[in-house]
Amino acid sequence: MRSFTQATSAIWRIFFKSFPAIVFLLLVPCFAFGQMDQGSVTGIVQDTTGAVVPNAQVTLKSTDTGLELQTKTDQNGVYTFSPVKIGNYQVSVTAPGFQTTTQANLHLDVQQRLAVNVQLQPGEATETVEVTAAPPLMQTEEGSTGQVMDTKTINDTPLNGRNWVFIAQLAAGAAPPSGSRGAGKGDFNANGQRAEQNNFILDGVDNNNNVVDFLNGASFIVRPPPDALAEFKVQTGAYSAEFGHSAGAVINASIKSGTNDIHGDLWEYIRNDAFDIHDFDATPESCRSTVKTSLAQRLVFRLSRTSCSSLAMWRRTALFSARRIPDRPFLLH
Repeated sequence: MRSFTQATSAIWRIFFKSFPAIVFLLLVPCFAFGQMDQGSVTGIVQDTTGAVVPNAQVTLKSTDTGLELQTKTDQNGVYTFSPVKIGNYQVSVTAPGFQTTTQANLHLDVQQRLAVNVQLQPGEATETVEVTAAPPLMQTEEGSTGQVMDTKTINDTPLNGRNWVFIAQLAAGAAPPSGSRGAGKGDFNANGQRAEQNNFILDGVDNNNNVVDFLNGASFIVRPPPDALAEFKVQTGAYSAEFGHSAGAVINASIKSGTNDIHGDLWEYIRNDAFDIHDFDATPESCRSTVKTSLAQRLVFRLSRTSCSSLAMWRRTALFSARRIPDRPFLLH
C-alpha cells in the first residue's frame, strides 16, 4: 500500500512539472496558425544623409481602434511589427537629436509585408513632421502572386445569391471550374489544378470541406455574408509554405472587427419579376429577398472588440397556369 502511494505521488509530481511544457506545446501551433489572416509592418529608419538610425523609438498605432505597439530599431536601423491585424495604421519614429516623424495613411492587407521606410529630420523631438502621402504600392518584400479583394470591391461587384467566392474567379490564374460539384457555389480552378485543390482560410482557421461527398455542395464550409468581410486575398503562386495544404490557390478571408464607434447597416436586396417586362406567356412570378443586419462594436476595454452579422434569405413563388382562349366559340358534339 505504501509503495502504491509513493508511485501515485511520483506520477503527480511529474505531471505538475511537465504541465507548463504541455500547455506551451498545445498553444504554439494555435499561435502560428492564427497569423495567416494578419500581416507585418517593417522598414528602415535613416537620417537625411542616408545613414541608419539605431535604437530609435518606433510606434505603430491603429487609427481604427487606437491600439499602439512599440519597438526599437536594431543596429541596422530596421524595425518590424509582426503579426499585425489588418486595418489602417500610422507609424511614428522618434530619436535623440531628430524631429518626430509620423507616416500616416497606411493600410495593411491580409498576408502583406508592408515596407514603411522613415527619414528623420534634425531637430528637437517635440517638433513633428507628418507625412500624409501613402507609401509605394509595389510589393517588394515577398514574391507571391496574388490579388486582394477589398471591401469596396466586395460590395460593388454584382453577386448572384450574395456569394463573394465568385469574385475570386477574377484573380489572375483563376478560371471557372470544369466538372466540379461545387461549380454552382463558387469553386474555381487555379494553376490548372482541380477545384478541390484550393485552400480556403477564414480568420486564420481551416475552412476546407474534407468530406468526400461535399455535403454543402462546395469545397469550403463557412461562407459569411459579403458585408461581414473586411477583405480576402487570392494567392495563386509562390505563396508561403505555412499554408501547405494543396497545389491550387489560397483564399484567405478576414471578417471585419469592431472599432472605436458602434456602427452597422441594414439593407434589403429585392429581385422580383414584377420589375421586369413580361411576354403574354409569362413564366411564374417569383420574388427573392435578402435582408441582412450587421453590428460591430468596440467595448470599453481597449483589446475587447465584438462584431456580429446575420443574413436571412427567402424566396416566394406564386404558381399559376396560363390557358389559351379560343378565337371563337365552339360546340361540343
